[in-house]
Amino acid sequence: LNDFGPSSFEVAADGSFTQVDFLSFTSLRQVHAVFVDGQPILLANQFVGNFFAPIIALANGFLNADAAKVDDGTTEFGGPSAFASATIGGKTIIFVAGATDDGISSFELVGNGVDIINLDNVEDADNLAQFQLQGVNSLATANVAGTTYLIAGGFDDDGISVFSVAANGLMINVDNATDVGLRELNGVAALTTAVFGNKTFLFAAGQIDDGVSVFEIAADGTLTDIDFIQDSDNAAFNLDGVNSLTTAKIAGTTYLFAGAGHLGAGVDDGVSVFAVAADGTLINFAN
Repeated sequence: LNDFGPSSFEVAADGSFTQVDFLSFTSLRQVHAVFVDGQPILLANQFVGNFFAPIIALANGFLNADAAKVDDGTTEFGGPSAFASATIGGKTIIFVAGATDDGISSFELVGNGVDIINLDNVEDADNLAQFQLQGVNSLATANVAGTTYLIAGGFDDDGISVFSVAANGLMINVDNATDVGLRELNGVAALTTAVFGNKTFLFAAGQIDDGVSVFEIAADGTLTDIDFIQDSDNAAFNLDGVNSLTTAKIAGTTYLFAGAGHLGAGVDDGVSVFAVAADGTLINFAN
């Protein structure tokens, strides 16, 4: 994070790393990998410069940055803060969140990622009563019953918005969740999903709430509350300032890894691991 740039490394047979290449991006927020016609493409953003760039990862490990896409009066990715991607109808579609624009732009990557075509743009002001896109800084995608959904977390709105995504990249709002009741959505900082049979679950990290919320995503994209945990539930938890989430399936069990840190004094600087039950509830496994 402090070096502000993506690096490539060669991994030896013994697991050791040798750096091959490095690119500098001032105020880098995220690097996202996507494949276009079999070609791996890295997407890197520059928060202050309001642009993102596709980077072709060459076979020799070197990184070739292509022409950057700069936020303009039409697009909504000012202060680019997060990426997500999906393949819909054979098209590679990427989504870029704009934390200062309070919006999201969708693009199609074509020509091995060289061409970037803007498809749609949404912003919080389009529907202030419903959208939860203020300070949007986390995105995730899920395919449920054949429909692709984009889920966005609004850090300042303390909520989540769900959009169905058409084959042409158009985003249609289908549901929104706010920080009410037992939900842990104050300062949504990370999103991830997992699939269990015919059920798809969404996990959201509330950085200010020091907790994680679990929702089931229905076939129509609506969210149902499943489980909520917070740092104060267990002294062993490392959820104070939780700001990153990922899932992994190991020996048939799906685990949720929640990380907290890089915020200075008063945070846990640690990781909590939860086993995810078939109904989406979380069982603490390690801290």
